[in-house]
Amino acid sequence: MTRIFTDERVGKSAELSDSGFEFGQQHHDKPQTGNTATRAPFLSAVVCPLVARELPLALRNFDLWTEKGIDASPVDPSRRPRLIYSFNCAETPSFRDALREAYDRHPLVRESFAGIDVRFCNLPPEKDVYIRKPTERILPFGYKAGPNWQFYETLNSLKAEAKFIFLMELDCEPIESNWLQELERVCAQNEGAWIIGSNYRGVSPLQWNVARHINGNALYNVGDSAFWRFLDDILWPWMHQYIRDRDPTLAYDCALETFLNREEMEDPGNYDWIISRDALPHFRVCNAIVNIAGTAEQVGDYLWTKEDVTARYPGAVIVHGPLTRSSEHFRDRLALGIPKANGSFVATDNHLECCGTVNGAQMSRTLWLLGRPFAPGMTLSFHLTVLCPSKQGVRIGLCDQNARFIDTIKWVREEGDGPAHRVTLNHAFADRHAYLRIILQPISRANKAAEIQCDFGSLEVTSSGARIAAAERVFIDSLSSISTDTGLLSVPETWQEEDTPIQAEPAPCVNEITTYVGHEPVTITTVRLDEYYFDDSYSRLDISLLLVRYGEEIWPQIKFKFGFTAIGRELEFRQGTGWPAVFTHWPSKEKDKHGLVFKLRDDEKLLSNVEFWQDARDLKLLALISTLLPEIARRAATLNGCSQIAVTKWGTEGEKMSRSLLSALRREVA
Repeated sequence: MTRIFTDERVGKSAELSDSGFEFGQQHHDKPQTGNTATRAPFLSAVVCPLVARELPLALRNFDLWTEKGIDASPVDPSRRPRLIYSFNCAETPSFRDALREAYDRHPLVRESFAGIDVRFCNLPPEKDVYIRKPTERILPFGYKAGPNWQFYETLNSLKAEAKFIFLMELDCEPIESNWLQELERVCAQNEGAWIIGSNYRGVSPLQWNVARHINGNALYNVGDSAFWRFLDDILWPWMHQYIRDRDPTLAYDCALETFLNREEMEDPGNYDWIISRDALPHFRVCNAIVNIAGTAEQVGDYLWTKEDVTARYPGAVIVHGPLTRSSEHFRDRLALGIPKANGSFVATDNHLECCGTVNGAQMSRTLWLLGRPFAPGMTLSFHLTVLCPSKQGVRIGLCDQNARFIDTIKWVREEGDGPAHRVTLNHAFADRHAYLRIILQPISRANKAAEIQCDFGSLEVTSSGARIAAAERVFIDSLSSISTDTGLLSVPETWQEEDTPIQAEPAPCVNEITTYVGHEPVTITTVRLDEYYFDDSYSRLDISLLLVRYGEEIWPQIKFKFGFTAIGRELEFRQGTGWPAVFTHWPSKEKDKHGLVFKLRDDEKLLSNVEFWQDARDLKLLALISTLLPEIARRAATLNGCSQIAVTKWGTEGEKMSRSLLSALRREVA
């Protein structure tokens, strides 16, 4: 929500009265003194905003926090913050129960917080919307109404009972065990602040009008009445007017920066600017919270380790954005992002090749120097050996972080040339660059299909003739499966989708199943359809079951695909990005280009495939899916808006698969 110039404490500020600001009042940013054993903490709560589909990730965080070894001091429970979860939806007891049970199962987390509370904003449909790609639809509160109103209602519910709260989304990661104590210290040293957080510290370009905003994962002084007068009387009404009149994509954390960067603010006598001058000291940047959640980081073009963050930002204890646990992207003093292949350009075990159309085909990879930029006086040399027919070749390009080509070279094999040729791009830097991208594209004249092979490329960076860094096999390694705690390649939608109509009444927030399998109760909090595919030859439902309880067993998320053709049906399970680890023992070594996969087909091999499952918990999971598959398939098809005929068809196919699986399981148990 904010823009900031300093994190130093200010001894004089302006307070808002009912009619505006009163200038010259004293407001000292000094920690309270006296008996600290009886003084209430400055940090009252850690607040995690959630939507229904994020519940499994929230449950997983209890394990991650425990693995970090949270420092539970101070031991006095009255000095600890509360842990609060705030959902956008109507009250859902199963969500509350799941979070409380997970909290109780993690002693270290319990010892670090004063207690747990689960709240529900119950947003109406017109406010419960998040559309990532703008359309021509006119919405009363804009395309980001859901996050905006969840933020406001969450903070508003706490203003009478808290001082500072830390708003902590699920992609925030504590990197030090004393993160709660450090946030308390920051609050105590900035008692007069309204918001304390991080501007974007990563490498992606940002539009100038929001480039200095403070990210929404921040400390908010919800107990300060002056903060609420500024928000309620000035910024919040202005933001919604701006959303209606000019920009329906505006988000709450960019509101103040946008407010400050309007053309009207160029008038030094503008009243909004006079107000802003006195409000600005209350918005502060600190190093304890570091925001690196930019596009480059989210898609794997720039990778951060914990060591990178703490070296550049001493005192950091919270990181918003993806961190990698791997060091495989380091080559000498050079670092490389995740390699990307498009179209018919692919990496094999031995070389790069493009066999087919050249339209849209390319290889690309980002690179950067550790601890320093590419700068004038440096030279980059990229080498590639190419094997191809005549009238074919390659184009090598070097792009900056704005995706602009700063250098390029093209080579095409002519008649009489040898079959293999070494192509080199040499670039002498005239400007500084945080990171660069090497792009390799095939060329084929006369519209012929390409038959091009290359090695994996090598590069060297020098300064005044001395080598700074070098890398071999640039376009290949195992980074595509690099270990992170937040997804690098995709960020799932968490709000109402773009093509979902605004409803007159709130839609049910869950699609729940409550039943029995055998003699044990089963509860599936949400049946979610992740993807629907249908054509004349093959149909598939990509399904997630959220917060599943079967007797004493609990799975935060179960994910599988159910599909059928004219000759049969199959269930598909995977291990990899976007798939929860639900099996105690993975039952197969089968692998395709997307990773480990296991398929149960309704054929003569079904019994032998079921025999791969030996663990009792895994067999229980399979029995659950087998028994409830018809109902799950019908619900998933309904979620896609299928006709009643299609829904019935999915249920029928599910019943056939269910009978075969249950028969195989009974024989396996016998």
